[in-house]
Amino acid sequence: MKDKKNTYFFETFINARNIKNISIDNVHEKTKISKKHIRAIETGKFNEIPSAYIKLLLKSYANFLKIDTKE
Repeated sequence: MKDKKNTYFFETFINARNIKNISIDNVHEKTKISKKHIRAIETGKFNEIPSAYIKLLLKSYANFLKIDTKE
């Protein structure tokens, strides 16, 4: 089992979304981030996102989930 120090940062997104009981469809509707990109963020498959948009999508998704981006 992973402790907090051994958790990949992208796992924070899926954990926060699940804790808040928010569906991928709901994230897509509210943020306009494509479902494909949401899944890519949550699984760490950043090669599936155009490099010019990675930082913007991460920040937008983190803000939606109210994740502290300073951590």
